[in-house]
Amino acid sequence: MIYVVVFSAAAALLSLVGGVILMMRKDCKRLAGYAAAFAAGALLATVAFDLLPHLAHEAHDEGDWPFAFVLVGILLFFVIELVLNHLGKGKHLAAMVVIGDTVHNIIDGAVIAAGFLVSVPSGIIVVLTVIAHELPQEVGDAGLLLHSGVGRKKTILLNVVSALFTVAAAAVAFAFGSDGELSASWLLGLASGFFLYIAFHVLLEIHHADSRKTIWQKTGWLFAGLVIVALTIMLLGQH
Repeated sequence: MIYVVVFSAAAALLSLVGGVILMMRKDCKRLAGYAAAFAAGALLATVAFDLLPHLAHEAHDEGDWPFAFVLVGILLFFVIELVLNHLGKGKHLAAMVVIGDTVHNIIDGAVIAAGFLVSVPSGIIVVLTVIAHELPQEVGDAGLLLHSGVGRKKTILLNVVSALFTVAAAAVAFAFGSDGELSASWLLGLASGFFLYIAFHVLLEIHHADSRKTIWQKTGWLFAGLVIVALTIMLLGQH
């Protein structure tokens, strides 16, 4: 449990601090785009080299049904995004941004717990991946809050409170999973679906970038994220 609390807190803190630092730069939108591309590669590597192999092991023991949770994860988070985006078009944009960020943080916490339920190295890989994809998201959410009239101090405070849900969700999911009340199979499946959904969304954004140069630059960051995380997984897997 101590690993889960410490690493989930580190993920929330580093994502928040990194997002604030990027937000304060004049070129934050451009940097956030490259960070998102890097994160997409990291997400794909985590799914392909860490989560799915463990899920395959679960499927060997329990039948092929655990893989169905990957599809459930993709569709579930697609629906969540649809609902949040639809509600966010109303007058309470700031509230919906906070709610959406909190929902994502809760999911991140459950994903981190799923990693640590497999092993400490898998948990660390998931934490690093969560940090990678949370950085650009924090920049986007903070930008929306500032655009809707929320002050900088209040924006940071709201993000801190929302980030605490990552730690709480990770601790609760790990506790129930350790007691056998939550299946690691569906947690791994949902985590895989969540990561794939985000990665594919970024891939589409890269494909529709405004210039050919930007497309290839972001593609380079995509492969950098994939290779770095894949190598990290292989190195940790040897210990």
